[in-house]
Amino acid sequence: MFVSEIKTIFEPWRLAEYLDIARQTEPFDPDDYDDAEEAEMERQLELRKSAAELLLVERARGWLLEQ
Repeated sequence: MFVSEIKTIFEPWRLAEYLDIARQTEPFDPDDYDDAEEAEMERQLELRKSAAELLLVERARGWLLEQ
């Protein structure tokens, strides 16, 4: 199984360290957009994307760090 192979390659502390930084993103800056409506659409898109990525990272944490 893929997860067991990953666990044999990496120490648990390395996996935990990576999963901690995998969730970090740059803050959204509405000033990067000329149009307020476009900025709001991009903000909402980023929120949905971040939520999906967070769920994946937490799922990976459960698979890789469970004892």
